Amino acid sequence: MKPLRNTMLSIIVTGSRVVAVALGMVLLARVLGPTGFGYFTYALTVATVLAVIPEYGFDLQVVKRVAGSSADAYAIWRAAVRAKGLLTGLAALVGIVWAIIQQPRLADLGVVVVLFASAIALSYGRLNTFVFRALDRFDLDAKTALVLNVTLIVGVLL
Repeated sequence: MKPLRNTMLSIIVTGSRVVAVALGMVLLARVLGPTGFGYFTYALTVATVLAVIPEYGFDLQVVKRVAGSSADAYAIWRAAVRAKGLLTGLAALVGIVWAIIQQPRLADLGVVVVLFASAIALSYGRLNTFVFRALDRFDLDAKTALVLNVTLIVGVLL
């Protein structure tokens, strides 16, 4: 292991995530204005709460198990993806119940769906890249995170 190098690469991953989210939120706040950003923040909150259900700490479990048995990396990852899939279905079901109870405006519901799908995609992406960390390939994790975070900013700008 290369502790200093891996730490620096982890800082790049985390830093790029923070910068991408902060920059994206500032841009959205300026474009949407106070009322529009308020609706967006409500939708973001609902989507984020729903996205916590399939998160369940799989990332760290996968890192620990793959690091302990790198020969079984694919089987460990596949089991985590299956479990995450079941929990994603549960989260979607909870979201449907929320929509029935709250009866949000159609536009707000659409934003919640898009944000929830984005959060789930990010969650699966993190699960995939954390396998790189377990295999001591922090360089691949950092490259992937940088590309994805730049893509996020470009998407918000568009």
